[in-house]
Amino acid sequence: MVLAMWKDDNGVERPLPIRLAMLILVGAFSIYLGRVERGISDGYLMTTRDFYGVLRVRDDNNDGFGFGQRVLIHGTINHGTQLLSPDGGRTPTSYFGNTAGINRAIRAKGEKGPIRIGILGLGAGVTATLAREGDTLHYYEINPLVPDIADKYFGFFKGCPAKPTLQMGDGRLVLEKMDKSEDLDFLAMDAFTSDAVPVHLLTKEAFAIYRRHLKPNGLIAVNISNRYLDLEPVVARSAESIGFKGIAIADDGTGESYYTSSTWVIMSGDEKFFEHKNFANSGSNPIHSRKDISAWADDYSNIIQILTY
Repeated sequence: MVLAMWKDDNGVERPLPIRLAMLILVGAFSIYLGRVERGISDGYLMTTRDFYGVLRVRDDNNDGFGFGQRVLIHGTINHGTQLLSPDGGRTPTSYFGNTAGINRAIRAKGEKGPIRIGILGLGAGVTATLAREGDTLHYYEINPLVPDIADKYFGFFKGCPAKPTLQMGDGRLVLEKMDKSEDLDFLAMDAFTSDAVPVHLLTKEAFAIYRRHLKPNGLIAVNISNRYLDLEPVVARSAESIGFKGIAIADDGTGESYYTSSTWVIMSGDEKFFEHKNFANSGSNPIHSRKDISAWADDYSNIIQILTY
């Protein structure tokens, strides 16, 4: 088999050895991929990657409202937006705006005074805008690259008056290993990577761990925004396993140009909490389980059942 021909010094065509031809092809392809990668990286302030995927930071131009936006992209998904304005580090954006389920719930919970908040997943740190002076805010983050990015390129974490703390590691495992309860009023899961689902965070065993770290009237919130999977019945089953009820709030994100559509499930052992005025006209609905879906467990899950296409 001859892949190519070459001419010697006398102009005579001779076959190119297969191995050499393959090396040339591989080299050319590598150069092509490098150019593609550089082209993708153009316009980004920072691009880095590790075991958990590719992280990029991008500045978007002024959108006509007098400010630009800085965005953290993980894979293809927005993981936090900061307005490039003097108070941008204290303005809730993307999935956490004033009309989003997590924002409504934290404001309702904190109405009577300081609260203790735990967040699985730091991202750009936008959730730090939801904590006030006097509140306690604990983050649990698995990706070692994320804290440096949040600190260097965004102002949410370092500008939070609640003086947040950060514990590195898988959020569920960090909580599981703690002998003492975190005694939280509110625990949120915003730890999804792109559209992937960390199944171990949604099982009934995981919810039992979360319940152990809550006060008797504590809340659990889960960001179930996903283009391909209907996570609501899975979360509903796990909530049932710890005696919680819940509501799903689908927010179209049209309130501000820097909001992103989201769906949050808010769960509590006290159904009266959902009568709070913050949930009026929010488009909330009781979370629903499905008869054909069993509670996910550490030894059982079924992604096929919840595909949306």
